[in-house]
Amino acid sequence: MTGRVEQAESHFGQAGPFTETVLLGVIAQQNPDTELEWDSKGMKFKGRADLDALVKRDYAKGWKYKIDS
Repeated sequence: MTGRVEQAESHFGQAGPFTETVLLGVIAQQNPDTELEWDSKGMKFKGRADLDALVKRDYAKGWKYKIDS
């Protein structure tokens, strides 16, 4: 097979934010009657470090993930 693909068939620019919204909904359901404020650029909850642990994880030695700002 030859050719050039300019963009993936699944549009990650749409899928990423959609997945983020769904997963934040799961966290919100686990914290009923609680107002949560989400910082989408920082990828964390404002004033809730306990919930931030549900969003990010530690990677195995030699692996890292960088969020472009």
